Amino acid sequence: MTFFPSRSNIFEELSKNLLLLTDVMFDEIIQRMREKVTSLQYVMTLHAEEEMNDDNLTIYDIEQGHR
Repeated sequence: MTFFPSRSNIFEELSKNLLLLTDVMFDEIIQRMREKVTSLQYVMTLHAEEEMNDDNLTIYDIEQGHR
């Protein structure tokens, strides 16, 4: 007897796998960002500076707070 999973089971499994993949990708991106900030290999955009000002943050806060 061959078992064919229901459509809802297939979508549920795909959703779980996609969430796991997204978590891994997010962690890798965050790690790369931390490495760039640590090695001072980043450029702060004008928009980012405006957002930092709105939140009362400085470049020092970003460089020290990425850990």
